[in-house]
Amino acid sequence: LINYDPDRRTPLLQVGKTFKGENLEDYEILLKSIDANGALVQIKPYKRTNFISIIYPKGDETWEIGSTQNIKWESGTVPADHKIDSIKLMKIDTISLKPPEEHILFIDTPNDGAEDWKVSLLPGVYQLEIKTTYDNEILRSKSNQFKIVSTTCIDTDGGLDYFKEGTVYKKLEALALEDLCGDGVRFGSFSGNYVLEFSCGGDGNEISEHYLCPNTCAGGRCNQPPDPNAPEFRIVSPKKDDKWVLGSTQKVEWS
Repeated sequence: LINYDPDRRTPLLQVGKTFKGENLEDYEILLKSIDANGALVQIKPYKRTNFISIIYPKGDETWEIGSTQNIKWESGTVPADHKIDSIKLMKIDTISLKPPEEHILFIDTPNDGAEDWKVSLLPGVYQLEIKTTYDNEILRSKSNQFKIVSTTCIDTDGGLDYFKEGTVYKKLEALALEDLCGDGVRFGSFSGNYVLEFSCGGDGNEISEHYLCPNTCAGGRCNQPPDPNAPEFRIVSPKKDDKWVLGSTQKVEWS
């Protein structure tokens, strides 16, 4: 209730909102007042006309990599020749809850209500956002979450490679399996510098293997052994505890 007074000279202002995802296109402002007889009088509602609302995807869809999807939206009275600022996908990390990974699909595209996009991103959980600025107002619409999947198993490190960190995406799932290092606490009977290596098997499904690295393991991969023929550099100057005065010229030496 806003601007209500006991003399009933000021109408009661009631705002009703209906949300679709995070969209605000359906809110109505209802003006209500009380007449001399105490009866409630409702003035004709005002409905917002400038908005962006995603029609497809709405959420819970599954898009296959390589397929073409028709992104659709409506925009009320926003002119068709007005440019949409951006259409982007945000990859949602459902495990670590890190900030979404943004992927711009279109910039300054016409407000014609539809754009075809060939799915080319890696599997995962995504959310679509369409945003534009019109009449000094930012208009934004977000879909609910949906999935991108692959019809085949995907291994980003190209296969069984203990010395390269990779991620395996399971067939027809949005689940990612990352190579990682561990010891007996994580891997049960395995201990030491082991890497848990995921790869795609011959049947198209994911497989895993514990591999003992010849040196150390870090970042989901075995570290390469040092190259005995690699050149070595040694800093001659400055030496430890040397003090250089601001403005002075010093000679840096190495061998």
